[in-house]
Amino acid sequence: MQALDARAGDLPLHLVAPAVMRYEGERLMVDTFDASAGETHLSAAGDIALSGNGTRGTGPAESGIRLRFAGSVGEVARALAATGLTQVPVTGGDGPVTVQARVAGSLDVPEISADVEVGTGTVTLVDLPAVSDVHLRSHIEGGWLELRDAGDRKSTRRTPVTS
Repeated sequence: MQALDARAGDLPLHLVAPAVMRYEGERLMVDTFDASAGETHLSAAGDIALSGNGTRGTGPAESGIRLRFAGSVGEVARALAATGLTQVPVTGGDGPVTVQARVAGSLDVPEISADVEVGTGTVTLVDLPAVSDVHLRSHIEGGWLELRDAGDRKSTRRTPVTS
């Protein structure tokens, strides 16, 4: 794919470089995909079955589409909301966000996991005042959110959270 100029709601979507994808053996193979969604950068690579029972171990050990989102708090929240896949309780903010995700299983029964890092910044949540100078590390998998580390720049205290 040489170009993509589209919109998701009011969010412009563009390829940063030509995307290389193919269909092979009932799998979608993504060699390179680099795009911008507003001010958020998205890259993807890997492979995934088009259909299947979604259980782990049905494909190669490292199969799955690896995704990376990077941008500011407000822009990443805006990009995620524009997908329509999830509701995001963030209405704005600044500071860096990186989401490293993996979609395994199959396209019809995806298994999604992700590591989320929010660098020191400000986050504004729905119906709540802005929270400043915060950072956060978390992992999402199997419908669960694991908060791994959270804190603020002003405090010398860190709050590691484990299960």
